[in-house]
Amino acid sequence: MAHTDIGFEVMQNFVEKLEDIASVEQKAKLEGRTISMILVPKK
Repeated sequence: MAHTDIGFEVMQNFVEKLEDIASVEQKAKLEGRTISMILVPKK
């Protein structure tokens, strides 16, 4: 919980690496102790 900013950076790096094959449907959000994000494949 002390370094949630690092978790969000990791998620952003993940999105950048997959930007040619996937797009973000729901941006990263903190739910309790879990950071979640929804990605969908590009058509």
